[in-house]
Amino acid sequence: FDHQLRTLKIIANAFLEDGPLQTVYARAAESIDAIVQKLGEPADLPLVSPADLEMHSFGRESALRDPDMAERCPYHSNFHPAEFERAVERAKEYIRAGDVFQVVLSQRFESDFDGDPLDFYRCLRFVNPSPYMFCLKFGADFALVGSSPEMHVRLINDAVEIRPLAGTRPRGATPAQDEKNAADLLADPKERAEHIMLVDLARNDVGRVSNFGTVRVTELMDIERYSHVMHIVSNVTGRLRTGCTGFDLVKATFPAGTVSGAPKIRAMQIISELEATRRGCYAGAIGYFGFDGNVDSCIALRCAVLKNGKAYFQAGAGIVADSDPNSEYGESINKARAMAKALSMATQIRPSRNGKHRCKPGEGGDSELRDLTLRLMRGENLNRTEAGNFLGCLLNPGATDAQIAAALTSLAVKGETSDELAGIAEAMRNRALPLRSRHARFIDTAGTGSSARKTFNVSTAAAFVLAGAGLPVAKHGSRAATSRCGSADVLQVLQPGSRMYAVSLGCILHSICSVP
Repeated sequence: FDHQLRTLKIIANAFLEDGPLQTVYARAAESIDAIVQKLGEPADLPLVSPADLEMHSFGRESALRDPDMAERCPYHSNFHPAEFERAVERAKEYIRAGDVFQVVLSQRFESDFDGDPLDFYRCLRFVNPSPYMFCLKFGADFALVGSSPEMHVRLINDAVEIRPLAGTRPRGATPAQDEKNAADLLADPKERAEHIMLVDLARNDVGRVSNFGTVRVTELMDIERYSHVMHIVSNVTGRLRTGCTGFDLVKATFPAGTVSGAPKIRAMQIISELEATRRGCYAGAIGYFGFDGNVDSCIALRCAVLKNGKAYFQAGAGIVADSDPNSEYGESINKARAMAKALSMATQIRPSRNGKHRCKPGEGGDSELRDLTLRLMRGENLNRTEAGNFLGCLLNPGATDAQIAAALTSLAVKGETSDELAGIAEAMRNRALPLRSRHARFIDTAGTGSSARKTFNVSTAAAFVLAGAGLPVAKHGSRAATSRCGSADVLQVLQPGSRMYAVSLGCILHSICSVP
Protein backbone atom coordinates (compact mmCIF):
# COMPACT_ATOMS: atom_id res chain seq x y z
CA PHE A 1 0.00 0.00 0.00
CA ASP A 2 1.41 3.38 -1.05
CA HIS A 3 0.44 5.81 1.72
CA GLN A 4 1.39 8.84 -0.36
CA LEU A 5 -0.54 7.98 -3.53
CA ARG A 6 -3.22 5.99 -1.65
CA THR A 7 -2.92 3.06 -4.05
CA LEU A 8 -2.80 -0.66 -3.37
CA LYS A 9 -0.72 -3.13 -5.35
CA ILE A 10 -1.93 -6.74 -5.36
CA ILE A 11 0.73 -9.33 -6.18
CA ALA A 12 0.39 -13.07 -6.67
CA ASN A 13 3.46 -15.25 -7.10
CA ALA A 14 3.41 -17.60 -10.08
CA PHE A 15 5.54 -20.66 -9.35
CA LEU A 16 6.64 -22.02 -12.73
CA GLU A 17 7.49 -25.46 -11.37
CA ASP A 18 3.83 -26.03 -10.41
CA GLY A 19 2.68 -26.77 -13.97
CA PRO A 20 2.29 -25.38 -17.49
CA LEU A 21 2.88 -21.64 -17.82
CA GLN A 22 -0.71 -20.81 -18.84
CA THR A 23 -2.12 -22.80 -15.92
CA VAL A 24 0.19 -21.16 -13.41
CA TYR A 25 -0.59 -17.70 -14.79
CA ALA A 26 -4.35 -18.33 -14.69
CA ARG A 27 -4.10 -19.53 -11.10
CA ALA A 28 -2.23 -16.36 -10.08
CA ALA A 29 -4.78 -14.18 -11.90
CA GLU A 30 -7.63 -15.96 -10.10
CA SER A 31 -5.90 -15.29 -6.79
CA ILE A 32 -5.70 -11.57 -7.59
CA ASP A 33 -9.37 -11.49 -8.68
CA ALA A 34 -10.39 -13.14 -5.40
CA ILE A 35 -8.48 -10.54 -3.39
CA VAL A 36 -10.04 -7.69 -5.41
CA GLN A 37 -13.51 -9.12 -4.80
CA LYS A 38 -12.87 -9.49 -1.09
CA LEU A 39 -11.58 -5.92 -0.82
CA GLY A 40 -14.76 -4.71 -2.51
CA GLU A 41 -16.98 -6.27 0.13
CA PRO A 42 -18.08 -4.06 3.05
CA ALA A 43 -15.97 -4.68 6.11
CA ASP A 44 -17.83 -5.67 9.26
CA LEU A 45 -15.64 -3.52 11.48
CA PRO A 46 -16.96 -1.61 14.49
CA LEU A 47 -15.74 1.96 14.75
CA VAL A 48 -13.00 2.50 17.32
CA SER A 49 -13.46 5.77 19.17
CA PRO A 50 -12.17 7.67 22.20
CA ALA A 51 -15.49 6.93 23.89
CA ASP A 52 -14.56 3.24 23.86
CA LEU A 53 -11.09 4.00 25.12
CA GLU A 54 -11.95 6.56 27.80
CA MET A 55 -8.42 7.87 27.58
CA HIS A 56 -6.84 11.20 26.62
CA SER A 57 -3.32 12.29 25.80
CA PHE A 58 -2.70 13.10 29.45
CA GLY A 59 -4.37 11.98 32.65
CA ARG A 60 -4.29 8.28 31.67
CA GLU A 61 -5.46 5.73 34.21
CA SER A 62 -3.17 2.88 35.15
CA ALA A 63 -4.45 0.19 32.82
CA LEU A 64 -3.36 -2.79 34.87
CA ARG A 65 -4.16 -1.42 38.33
CA ASP A 66 -7.49 0.26 37.49
CA PRO A 67 -10.33 -1.79 39.12
CA ASP A 68 -12.55 -1.30 36.06
CA MET A 69 -9.76 -2.62 33.86
CA ALA A 70 -9.34 -5.67 36.08
CA GLU A 71 -13.06 -6.43 35.72
CA ARG A 72 -13.05 -6.07 31.93
CA CYS A 73 -9.65 -7.66 31.28
CA PRO A 74 -8.80 -10.15 34.07
CA TYR A 75 -5.16 -11.15 33.84
CA HIS A 76 -2.43 -12.75 35.88
CA SER A 77 1.35 -12.87 35.68
CA ASN A 78 3.58 -15.92 35.74
CA PHE A 79 5.62 -14.03 38.39
CA HIS A 80 4.43 -12.98 41.82
CA PRO A 81 5.96 -9.55 42.57
CA ALA A 82 8.17 -11.07 45.27
CA GLU A 83 9.32 -13.82 42.89
CA PHE A 84 10.21 -11.28 40.22
CA GLU A 85 12.19 -9.24 42.73
CA ARG A 86 14.07 -12.37 43.84
CA ALA A 87 14.92 -13.08 40.19
CA VAL A 88 16.27 -9.53 39.90
CA GLU A 89 18.47 -10.06 42.97
CA ARG A 90 19.78 -13.32 41.51
CA ALA A 91 20.57 -11.55 38.22
CA LYS A 92 22.48 -8.87 40.16
CA GLU A 93 24.56 -11.63 41.78
CA TYR A 94 25.57 -12.83 38.31
CA ILE A 95 26.46 -9.24 37.39
CA ARG A 96 28.61 -8.81 40.52
CA ALA A 97 30.32 -12.12 39.75
CA GLY A 98 31.31 -10.78 36.34
CA ASP A 99 29.14 -13.11 34.24
CA VAL A 100 27.29 -10.25 32.51
CA PHE A 101 27.04 -6.47 32.51
CA GLN A 102 23.29 -6.47 32.01
CA VAL A 103 20.44 -8.97 31.64
CA VAL A 104 16.82 -8.35 30.63
CA LEU A 105 14.21 -10.19 32.71
CA SER A 106 10.55 -10.34 31.68
CA GLN A 107 7.23 -11.55 33.02
CA ARG A 108 4.33 -12.97 31.05
CA PHE A 109 0.70 -11.93 31.50
CA GLU A 110 -2.28 -14.09 30.60
CA SER A 111 -5.83 -12.89 29.95
CA ASP A 112 -9.05 -14.36 28.59
CA PHE A 113 -9.72 -13.13 25.04
CA ASP A 114 -12.09 -14.74 22.55
CA GLY A 115 -12.42 -11.76 20.22
CA ASP A 116 -11.21 -11.09 16.70
CA PRO A 117 -7.43 -10.50 16.36
CA LEU A 118 -8.17 -7.67 13.91
CA ASP A 119 -10.30 -5.89 16.53
CA PHE A 120 -7.43 -6.14 18.99
CA TYR A 121 -4.99 -4.84 16.36
CA ARG A 122 -7.21 -1.82 15.61
CA CYS A 123 -7.58 -1.03 19.30
CA LEU A 124 -3.84 -1.44 19.86
CA ARG A 125 -2.95 0.98 17.08
CA PHE A 126 -5.46 3.41 18.61
CA VAL A 127 -4.08 3.00 22.15
CA ASN A 128 -0.39 2.67 21.36
CA PRO A 129 0.49 3.68 17.77
CA SER A 130 4.06 2.61 17.06
CA PRO A 131 6.49 2.53 14.13
CA TYR A 132 5.85 -1.19 13.62
CA MET A 133 2.29 -2.55 13.68
CA PHE A 134 1.41 -6.13 12.80
CA CYS A 135 -1.50 -8.57 12.84
CA LEU A 136 -0.41 -12.04 11.73
CA LYS A 137 -2.94 -14.88 11.62
CA PHE A 138 -1.55 -18.41 11.43
CA GLY A 139 -4.67 -20.24 10.35
CA ALA A 140 -6.82 -21.54 13.17
CA ASP A 141 -3.78 -22.17 15.37
CA PHE A 142 -2.91 -18.73 16.75
CA ALA A 143 -2.48 -15.05 15.91
CA LEU A 144 0.34 -12.64 16.73
CA VAL A 145 -0.65 -8.98 17.16
CA GLY A 146 1.60 -6.14 18.24
CA SER A 147 2.77 -2.53 18.09
CA SER A 148 6.52 -2.53 18.53
CA PRO A 149 8.36 0.73 19.22
CA GLU A 150 11.80 -0.68 18.43
CA MET A 151 13.54 -1.53 15.18
CA HIS A 152 15.58 -4.72 15.17
CA VAL A 153 17.54 -3.98 12.02
CA ARG A 154 16.95 -2.30 8.66
CA LEU A 155 18.85 -2.67 5.39
CA ILE A 156 18.07 -0.40 2.42
CA ASN A 157 20.44 -1.01 -0.49
CA ASP A 158 23.70 -1.22 1.51
CA ALA A 159 22.67 1.14 4.34
CA VAL A 160 22.45 -0.66 7.70
CA GLU A 161 20.52 0.84 10.61
CA ILE A 162 19.87 -0.23 14.20
CA ARG A 163 17.97 1.93 16.68
CA PRO A 164 18.63 0.74 20.26
CA LEU A 165 15.93 1.70 22.72
CA ALA A 166 16.73 1.42 26.43
CA GLY A 167 15.79 3.47 29.47
CA THR A 168 12.15 3.89 30.47
CA ARG A 169 9.90 6.22 32.42
CA PRO A 170 6.08 6.37 32.64
CA ARG A 171 4.28 9.17 30.83
CA GLY A 172 3.32 12.12 33.01
CA ALA A 173 -0.22 13.02 34.04
CA THR A 174 0.32 16.57 32.70
CA PRO A 175 2.63 18.08 30.07
CA ALA A 176 4.77 19.55 32.84
CA GLN A 177 5.06 16.19 34.60
CA ASP A 178 5.84 14.55 31.27
CA GLU A 179 8.76 16.92 30.69
CA LYS A 180 9.98 16.34 34.25
CA ASN A 181 9.94 12.57 33.73
CA ALA A 182 11.93 12.98 30.51
CA ALA A 183 14.51 15.18 32.24
CA ASP A 184 14.80 12.70 35.12
CA LEU A 185 15.29 9.84 32.67
CA LEU A 186 18.12 11.60 30.82
CA ALA A 187 19.76 12.61 34.10
CA ASP A 188 19.64 9.13 35.67
CA PRO A 189 23.24 7.75 35.78
CA LYS A 190 22.02 4.15 35.81
CA GLU A 191 19.81 4.65 32.74
CA ARG A 192 22.53 6.55 30.88
CA ALA A 193 25.16 3.90 31.58
CA GLU A 194 22.82 1.09 30.53
CA HIS A 195 21.90 2.87 27.31
CA ILE A 196 25.51 3.69 26.37
CA MET A 197 26.47 0.05 26.93
CA LEU A 198 23.71 -1.10 24.56
CA VAL A 199 24.71 1.50 21.96
CA ASP A 200 28.24 0.05 22.07
CA LEU A 201 26.78 -3.43 21.66
CA ALA A 202 24.78 -2.24 18.62
CA ARG A 203 27.94 -0.69 17.14
CA ASN A 204 29.72 -4.00 17.59
CA ASP A 205 26.86 -5.93 15.95
CA VAL A 206 26.71 -3.57 12.96
CA GLY A 207 30.51 -3.61 12.64
CA ARG A 208 30.55 -7.40 12.21
CA VAL A 209 28.99 -7.10 8.73
CA SER A 210 29.86 -3.49 7.76
CA ASN A 211 32.76 -1.94 5.90
CA PHE A 212 35.55 -0.77 8.17
CA GLY A 213 35.18 2.87 9.19
CA THR A 214 31.51 3.21 8.17
CA VAL A 215 29.85 2.59 11.55
CA ARG A 216 28.40 5.82 12.96
CA VAL A 217 26.17 6.89 15.86
CA THR A 218 23.91 9.42 14.12
CA GLU A 219 21.61 10.05 17.10
CA LEU A 220 22.54 9.69 20.76
CA MET A 221 20.15 9.58 23.72
CA ASP A 222 17.02 11.23 22.34
CA ILE A 223 13.60 10.81 23.97
CA GLU A 224 10.77 8.98 22.19
CA ARG A 225 7.28 9.03 23.72
CA TYR A 226 4.60 6.37 23.45
CA SER A 227 1.14 6.04 24.97
CA HIS A 228 2.16 4.90 28.47
CA VAL A 229 5.96 5.14 28.58
CA MET A 230 8.89 7.09 27.15
CA HIS A 231 12.30 5.73 26.19
CA ILE A 232 15.87 6.84 25.49
CA VAL A 233 16.76 6.04 21.88
CA SER A 234 19.89 6.25 19.72
CA ASN A 235 20.63 5.44 16.08
CA VAL A 236 23.57 3.39 14.74
CA THR A 237 24.33 3.09 11.01
CA GLY A 238 26.86 1.40 8.74
CA ARG A 239 27.50 0.22 5.17
CA LEU A 240 27.01 -3.49 4.48
CA ARG A 241 30.25 -5.22 3.55
CA THR A 242 30.57 -6.64 0.04
CA GLY A 243 29.67 -10.32 0.05
CA CYS A 244 27.26 -10.00 2.99
CA THR A 245 23.47 -10.18 2.65
CA GLY A 246 20.46 -9.28 4.72
CA PHE A 247 20.50 -12.79 6.17
CA ASP A 248 24.05 -12.23 7.42
CA LEU A 249 22.95 -8.94 8.97
CA VAL A 250 20.04 -10.48 10.87
CA LYS A 251 22.23 -13.37 12.01
CA ALA A 252 24.89 -10.96 13.29
CA THR A 253 22.42 -8.82 15.25
CA PHE A 254 19.94 -11.39 16.61
CA PRO A 255 18.79 -11.31 19.34
CA ALA A 256 18.88 -7.61 20.07
CA GLY A 257 20.97 -6.64 23.07
CA THR A 258 18.13 -4.46 24.37
CA VAL A 259 16.00 -7.57 25.05
CA SER A 260 18.74 -10.02 26.08
CA GLY A 261 21.68 -8.26 27.71
CA ALA A 262 25.46 -8.17 27.36
CA PRO A 263 27.28 -10.33 26.62
CA LYS A 264 24.40 -11.94 24.78
CA ILE A 265 25.08 -15.67 25.11
CA ARG A 266 25.61 -15.66 28.87
CA ALA A 267 22.68 -13.28 29.30
CA MET A 268 20.41 -15.70 27.42
CA GLN A 269 21.57 -18.56 29.63
CA ILE A 270 20.66 -16.55 32.74
CA ILE A 271 17.29 -15.63 31.22
CA SER A 272 16.57 -19.31 30.57
CA GLU A 273 17.36 -20.07 34.21
CA LEU A 274 15.44 -17.23 35.88
CA GLU A 275 12.33 -16.72 33.75
CA ALA A 276 9.39 -18.99 34.49
CA THR A 277 8.55 -19.90 30.87
CA ARG A 278 10.13 -19.88 27.43
CA ARG A 279 9.68 -16.55 25.68
CA GLY A 280 8.21 -17.88 22.44
CA CYS A 281 7.59 -14.97 20.03
CA TYR A 282 8.42 -12.30 22.60
CA ALA A 283 11.73 -10.49 21.95
CA GLY A 284 12.10 -12.19 18.57
CA ALA A 285 12.08 -10.33 15.25
CA ILE A 286 9.20 -9.61 12.87
CA GLY A 287 9.73 -8.15 9.42
CA TYR A 288 10.52 -9.02 5.83
CA PHE A 289 13.34 -10.02 3.50
CA GLY A 290 12.71 -8.37 0.13
CA PHE A 291 13.50 -9.85 -3.26
CA ASP A 292 15.58 -6.69 -3.79
CA GLY A 293 17.81 -7.67 -0.84
CA ASN A 294 16.34 -5.12 1.56
CA VAL A 295 15.37 -5.99 5.12
CA ASP A 296 13.15 -4.23 7.64
CA SER A 297 12.33 -5.76 10.99
CA CYS A 298 11.26 -4.90 14.50
CA ILE A 299 11.73 -6.52 17.88
CA ALA A 300 8.61 -8.43 18.97
CA LEU A 301 7.66 -6.10 21.84
CA ARG A 302 4.22 -4.88 22.97
CA CYS A 303 2.76 -7.93 21.27
CA ALA A 304 0.34 -10.68 22.22
CA VAL A 305 -0.16 -14.28 21.15
CA LEU A 306 -3.89 -15.07 20.83
CA LYS A 307 -4.56 -18.79 21.16
CA ASN A 308 -7.42 -20.98 22.43
CA GLY A 309 -9.38 -18.11 23.97
CA LYS A 310 -6.33 -16.65 25.73
CA ALA A 311 -4.06 -13.66 25.19
CA TYR A 312 -0.43 -13.89 26.28
CA PHE A 313 1.66 -10.74 26.42
CA GLN A 314 5.04 -10.06 27.98
CA ALA A 315 7.14 -7.14 29.24
CA GLY A 316 10.57 -6.85 30.80
CA ALA A 317 13.22 -4.60 32.30
CA GLY A 318 16.98 -4.34 31.96
CA ILE A 319 18.84 -5.36 35.12
CA VAL A 320 22.25 -3.85 35.98
CA ALA A 321 24.39 -3.83 39.12
CA ASP A 322 22.51 -1.02 40.90
CA SER A 323 18.97 -1.95 39.81
CA ASP A 324 16.20 -1.64 42.38
CA PRO A 325 14.03 -4.80 42.21
CA ASN A 326 10.79 -2.97 42.99
CA SER A 327 11.47 -0.32 40.33
CA GLU A 328 12.29 -2.96 37.72
CA TYR A 329 9.03 -4.73 38.48
CA GLY A 330 7.18 -1.43 38.08
CA GLU A 331 8.91 -0.77 34.75
CA SER A 332 7.69 -4.07 33.33
CA ILE A 333 4.17 -3.26 34.53
CA ASN A 334 4.28 0.17 32.85
CA LYS A 335 5.31 -1.40 29.55
CA ALA A 336 2.39 -3.86 29.71
CA ARG A 337 -0.30 -1.25 30.32
CA ALA A 338 -0.98 -0.47 26.67
CA MET A 339 -1.54 -4.15 25.89
CA ALA A 340 -4.01 -4.59 28.75
CA LYS A 341 -5.85 -1.41 27.75
CA ALA A 342 -6.18 -2.52 24.12
CA LEU A 343 -7.37 -6.00 25.11
CA SER A 344 -10.00 -4.49 27.37
CA MET A 345 -11.14 -2.15 24.61
CA ALA A 346 -11.30 -4.95 22.02
CA THR A 347 -13.69 -6.95 24.22
CA GLN A 348 -16.09 -3.99 24.41
CA ILE A 349 -16.53 -2.94 20.78
CA ARG A 350 -18.38 -5.98 19.43
CA PRO A 351 -20.03 -9.19 20.64
CA SER A 352 -17.70 -12.00 21.61
CA ARG A 353 -17.56 -15.23 19.64
CA ASN A 354 -19.88 -16.99 22.08
CA GLY A 355 -22.63 -14.49 21.24
CA LYS A 356 -22.60 -12.52 24.48
CA HIS A 357 -22.90 -8.82 23.68
CA ARG A 358 -20.47 -6.63 25.52
CA CYS A 359 -21.89 -3.38 24.18
CA LYS A 360 -25.11 -2.23 22.56
CA PRO A 361 -25.02 -1.89 18.76
CA GLY A 362 -25.89 1.79 18.93
CA GLU A 363 -23.16 2.74 21.35
CA GLY A 364 -20.15 4.72 20.21
CA GLY A 365 -21.62 6.87 17.48
CA ASP A 366 -24.50 8.15 15.34
CA SER A 367 -26.35 5.21 13.74
CA GLU A 368 -27.34 7.35 10.73
CA LEU A 369 -23.70 8.25 10.11
CA ARG A 370 -22.76 4.58 10.37
CA ASP A 371 -25.44 3.62 7.82
CA LEU A 372 -24.45 6.35 5.37
CA THR A 373 -20.76 5.46 5.72
CA LEU A 374 -21.47 1.79 5.03
CA ARG A 375 -23.45 2.74 1.91
CA LEU A 376 -20.54 4.83 0.65
CA MET A 377 -18.16 1.96 1.37
CA ARG A 378 -20.36 -0.26 -0.82
CA GLY A 379 -20.07 2.29 -3.63
CA GLU A 380 -23.64 3.60 -3.37
CA ASN A 381 -24.36 7.24 -4.27
CA LEU A 382 -26.34 9.53 -1.96
CA ASN A 383 -29.09 11.84 -3.16
CA ARG A 384 -29.03 15.56 -2.29
CA THR A 385 -31.13 15.18 0.84
CA GLU A 386 -29.06 12.26 2.12
CA ALA A 387 -25.85 14.16 1.38
CA GLY A 388 -27.12 17.09 3.44
CA ASN A 389 -27.92 14.74 6.31
CA PHE A 390 -24.46 13.23 5.89
CA LEU A 391 -22.86 16.62 6.50
CA GLY A 392 -25.14 17.21 9.47
CA CYS A 393 -23.94 13.95 11.02
CA LEU A 394 -20.31 14.98 10.48
CA LEU A 395 -20.91 18.30 12.24
CA ASN A 396 -22.71 16.63 15.14
CA PRO A 397 -20.62 17.20 18.31
CA GLY A 398 -21.08 13.52 19.15
CA ALA A 399 -19.25 12.34 16.03
CA THR A 400 -15.78 11.05 16.85
CA ASP A 401 -12.60 11.74 14.89
CA ALA A 402 -12.49 8.10 13.79
CA GLN A 403 -16.08 8.19 12.51
CA ILE A 404 -15.49 11.44 10.61
CA ALA A 405 -12.30 10.06 9.07
CA ALA A 406 -14.05 6.84 8.02
CA ALA A 407 -16.97 8.74 6.48
CA LEU A 408 -14.85 11.20 4.49
CA THR A 409 -12.46 8.47 3.36
CA SER A 410 -15.40 6.36 2.14
CA LEU A 411 -16.75 9.32 0.14
CA ALA A 412 -13.34 10.11 -1.35
CA VAL A 413 -12.63 6.49 -2.30
CA LYS A 414 -16.06 6.06 -3.91
CA GLY A 415 -15.78 9.38 -5.76
CA GLU A 416 -18.15 12.24 -5.01
CA THR A 417 -21.05 13.00 -7.37
CA SER A 418 -22.42 16.44 -8.25
CA ASP A 419 -25.64 15.62 -6.36
CA GLU A 420 -23.64 14.75 -3.24
CA LEU A 421 -21.52 17.90 -3.38
CA ALA A 422 -24.61 20.00 -4.06
CA GLY A 423 -26.40 18.54 -1.04
CA ILE A 424 -23.34 19.10 1.13
CA ALA A 425 -23.00 22.65 -0.22
CA GLU A 426 -26.61 23.46 0.61
CA ALA A 427 -26.23 22.05 4.12
CA MET A 428 -23.04 24.03 4.68
CA ARG A 429 -24.67 27.20 3.41
CA ASN A 430 -27.71 26.70 5.64
CA ARG A 431 -25.50 26.28 8.68
CA ALA A 432 -23.24 29.25 7.89
CA LEU A 433 -23.84 32.54 9.70
CA PRO A 434 -24.13 35.22 6.98
CA LEU A 435 -22.19 38.34 7.90
CA ARG A 436 -23.28 40.88 5.31
CA SER A 437 -20.41 42.96 4.05
CA ARG A 438 -20.38 46.35 2.35
CA HIS A 439 -17.66 45.14 0.03
CA ALA A 440 -18.95 44.60 -3.46
CA ARG A 441 -15.97 42.71 -4.81
CA PHE A 442 -16.28 39.17 -6.05
CA ILE A 443 -13.60 36.73 -4.95
CA ASP A 444 -12.71 33.96 -7.37
CA THR A 445 -11.02 30.95 -5.78
CA ALA A 446 -8.94 28.69 -7.97
CA GLY A 447 -8.49 24.96 -7.70
CA THR A 448 -5.35 23.16 -6.60
CA GLY A 449 -5.37 20.01 -8.68
CA SER A 450 -5.82 17.95 -5.56
CA SER A 451 -8.48 15.77 -7.14
CA ALA A 452 -5.73 13.72 -8.79
CA ARG A 453 -4.96 12.40 -5.31
CA LYS A 454 -8.65 11.96 -4.53
CA THR A 455 -8.69 14.65 -1.86
CA PHE A 456 -11.26 17.43 -1.56
CA ASN A 457 -10.40 20.57 -3.48
CA VAL A 458 -9.21 23.25 -1.07
CA SER A 459 -10.80 26.02 -3.15
CA THR A 460 -14.27 24.65 -2.40
CA ALA A 461 -13.62 24.83 1.32
CA ALA A 462 -12.12 28.32 0.94
CA ALA A 463 -15.24 29.49 -0.87
CA PHE A 464 -17.46 28.52 2.05
CA VAL A 465 -15.14 30.11 4.61
CA LEU A 466 -15.15 33.40 2.69
CA ALA A 467 -18.90 33.25 2.18
CA GLY A 468 -19.44 32.57 5.87
CA ALA A 469 -17.43 35.72 6.60
CA GLY A 470 -19.90 37.72 4.51
CA LEU A 471 -17.79 38.17 1.39
CA PRO A 472 -19.43 37.46 -1.99
CA VAL A 473 -17.65 34.55 -3.61
CA ALA A 474 -17.67 33.44 -7.23
CA LYS A 475 -16.30 29.90 -7.34
CA HIS A 476 -15.00 29.34 -10.85
CA GLY A 477 -14.91 25.80 -12.11
CA SER A 478 -15.10 23.37 -14.97
CA ARG A 479 -16.64 20.06 -15.78
CA ALA A 480 -15.32 16.82 -14.34
CA ALA A 481 -11.70 16.21 -15.21
CA THR A 482 -9.70 14.04 -12.82
CA SER A 483 -12.55 13.66 -10.31
CA ARG A 484 -16.14 12.49 -10.62
CA CYS A 485 -17.51 16.03 -11.00
CA GLY A 486 -16.37 19.63 -11.33
CA SER A 487 -17.54 22.93 -9.86
CA ALA A 488 -19.67 23.67 -12.90
CA ASP A 489 -21.41 20.32 -12.52
CA VAL A 490 -22.33 21.18 -8.94
CA LEU A 491 -23.51 24.63 -10.00
CA GLN A 492 -25.80 23.08 -12.58
CA VAL A 493 -27.44 20.96 -9.90
CA LEU A 494 -27.87 23.88 -7.52
CA GLN A 495 -29.24 26.35 -10.09
CA PRO A 496 -31.11 25.76 -13.36
CA GLY A 497 -28.63 26.07 -16.19
CA SER A 498 -24.92 26.71 -16.02
CA ARG A 499 -24.77 29.66 -18.42
CA MET A 500 -25.70 32.86 -16.56
CA TYR A 501 -25.18 36.51 -17.26
CA ALA A 502 -23.35 38.67 -14.76
CA VAL A 503 -26.62 40.22 -13.57
CA SER A 504 -28.08 36.82 -12.76
CA LEU A 505 -24.87 35.80 -11.06
CA GLY A 506 -24.93 38.96 -8.99
CA CYS A 507 -28.47 38.25 -7.84
CA ILE A 508 -27.49 34.77 -6.74
CA LEU A 509 -24.49 36.11 -4.87
CA HIS A 510 -26.67 38.68 -3.13
CA SER A 511 -29.20 36.09 -2.04
CA ILE A 512 -26.99 33.23 -0.91
CA CYS A 513 -23.55 34.86 -0.48
CA SER A 514 -21.90 32.01 -2.34
CA VAL A 515 -21.83 30.19 -5.61
CA PRO A 516 -20.15 26.82 -5.17
